[in-house]
Amino acid sequence: MNFEHYRNFVAIIDAGTLSAASKTLYVAQPALSNQLKAFEAEYGAQLVVRGSRHLELTDAGRIFYDRARDICNLEDAARKEIQANISGERGTLWLGLTPASPDPVIAGLLSGFHLSHPDVTFEIIEASSDQLVDMLKNGLIEVGVIRTPGRIPSFLLPVSVIEERLMAVYQRENPWLPPQKGELSIRALKEVPICLSRGFQRRVEEVCLQAGFKARVLSVSSSRAMALMWARHGAGVAVTVSPDKQEPEFEGMHCRPLKGRDLHTSRAITVLRERKFSACAAVFAEFCQSRL
Repeated sequence: MNFEHYRNFVAIIDAGTLSAASKTLYVAQPALSNQLKAFEAEYGAQLVVRGSRHLELTDAGRIFYDRARDICNLEDAARKEIQANISGERGTLWLGLTPASPDPVIAGLLSGFHLSHPDVTFEIIEASSDQLVDMLKNGLIEVGVIRTPGRIPSFLLPVSVIEERLMAVYQRENPWLPPQKGELSIRALKEVPICLSRGFQRRVEEVCLQAGFKARVLSVSSSRAMALMWARHGAGVAVTVSPDKQEPEFEGMHCRPLKGRDLHTSRAITVLRERKFSACAAVFAEFCQSRL
């Protein structure tokens, strides 16, 4: 028996007669009658009582009708879920990120994508850019958000790019930096205890040397969260990044873009160029392109 025969049985009972069901289904009446007989032979029970004008279900027929309807509903649900998976509306997004908490850009992308695609689940791995590139190569993730100090490797396809710049974040009341708004010269960080995430340590130290002084590093950590902790407690100035056209806001803190050479950076949302990725990843990539 196939699913269509179960659907036909439900339609016969709902229509009340074979002739009425035949007109609704566009299936010849003898064919429907044969399907009904085949079900009765299969289950060894009479399912309907054939009246002159109407079909009546037997007790066995009522059980079969209810189960046939359940089977049809389950098949419909399976079909819808499969189609949703194919279209990217359902499934799992395997995503790699560089540690950057708090991260308003990525948080906005993920929350926005979740609102528009609530049936997609997330498997998120946080690692360095080099590690994420290896994971893309090995198929452990499908989408990677990586930092791009130089050219993106040719085997990666950038979907979107997030342009960023280095910022100084510090308490309004502090002994080192003035409260004025606007850009802050990199030279203003001379003799200032600075707190960095490890991914920016070399860049910041080189920029400081180019400006004629050695950076006074108080703390280096794996993410910006610890650097911001030191700044909130007034122990130093956090040097972190923010989207190029957006200044972050932290209660009671100043956030000023740093002015100088090589102070812009970027992150690329990438996929592996030669590998066909899932519909879910494709939908996410399209979403990122529309938002960035």
